[in-house]
This record gives sequence, structure tokens and C-alpha cells, in this order.
Amino acid sequence: MMKLIRRKPEGKSKPELIKELDKWFSRFIRLRDSDKSGFLNCCTCGRHFYWKAVDCGHYSKRNKAHRFNEKNCNGQCRFCNDRMKGEADKHAIYIDKKYGKGTAEFLRGTENRLGDLARFEYIELIKEYKQKAKNEAKKRGINIYGSIP
Repeated sequence: MMKLIRRKPEGKSKPELIKELDKWFSRFIRLRDSDKSGFLNCCTCGRHFYWKAVDCGHYSKRNKAHRFNEKNCNGQCRFCNDRMKGEADKHAIYIDKKYGKGTAEFLRGTENRLGDLARFEYIELIKEYKQKAKNEAKKRGINIYGSIP
């Protein structure tokens, strides 16, 4: 009897690609929301932080439908994101101010849609957000390599 050998696809696995995309997407969001010196105000409490000291806060669930949706994500301090469970009500107000009334409601209403991507789509998004993060960093004269959460 012949034994079949299952080959692993070349390159990174989907979970590894998602992890890398999370890293570059988060860097982009935090830099996008920062000023020219790299500081930003938390989207929910308004306190001032350096971009490396905040999280990429997700308003709607961090699921496949909105995980990498730029309107769903904003620079948020770690206290609000973790201890205060994201401060959804305040985050919704911030999103509606930034993107227009009804945006937060739309995000909440569509958070359960399926949105799984193929490996090649994750690879393309990594390239896109890596470049976007580099561009935002360059505008501010910030080095995005090194120890960054």
C-alpha cells in the first residue's frame, strides 16, 4: 500500500500571514492617527501618547469581516482598549465624527459577515500596509524598525 505524503504549501501559513498583516496594519493605523512628531490622542479618552505606546483599537469585533477595515480601527491607549474593553460607545462617537454619522452603526451591523481571504490576498495586503506604514513614518521622520509592539 502506498502512503500519501501531504506537502505543506511553500511560504508562510495563513496564520503566519495574518500575524504579519496584523503587525503592519497596526503600525499603519497608529502612524496614520499620529501628528508630525508621532504623537496621537486616544480615540476614546483623548489622552496624548507616542504612537508606539498605543494599540490599534478595533470598534467592531476583531473578526474576519472588519479586522483590516481602516474605518473600524483607530489609535487607542492600552488602558481603554484592554481594561475598559474598548470603550465601544465612545469609540462609536469618534468614528461617526471622523467618517460621518451612521458609520459605526454600519460597522456593527455588518460585523458577522464572512470575510476570509486567500493566502495571496493576505500577501498583497501585507505589501500594501507595509508600504503605507513606511510612507506615514517617512512623513514624520520616524524609524519603524526595531522593537515595536
